[in-house]
Amino acid sequence: TMQIQELNRSDAEKVFVSFRNVDGGGSITANDPVCFAVDGNSVDGNAATYPGAVSFKSWAGIADVTVAINDYGRAQAWGYRDSIKVSNETTSITITAGDALTLVSGSVGLTSTGGVTLAYTNLPYAIAAETLTLSQGQVYIKGLIRAL
Repeated sequence: TMQIQELNRSDAEKVFVSFRNVDGGGSITANDPVCFAVDGNSVDGNAATYPGAVSFKSWAGIADVTVAINDYGRAQAWGYRDSIKVSNETTSITITAGDALTLVSGSVGLTSTGGVTLAYTNLPYAIAAETLTLSQGQVYIKGLIRAL
């Protein structure tokens, strides 16, 4: 079930989609990227996993809360979010406000780097809304989600 925030002047527009966690690794953590499952027996338009080699194009959004395996949750598919996980795989990078953020292959989080591990670098999944420098590891960034 899609949830669309009613229009008002003071809050940013947001759209949420529901999903069922079928990720083999367990819980999907709040603020992590989520993709709909597009392979295997669980494909039903509601089943979702962390990004993987097959699921990159089925981007659903950012998990709003932590969702246990086989439980239901929601992902923010559109609008401003003040906490989106970004990953850096091997070196320090600077993400600048306005940078397109894309999914990282084999990692949980988004990034703006242009290495070989990025999937579909021409598709922005979110837009950074602040500038930060990221050393190895993961941090959270403000951004605009574009999953619709």
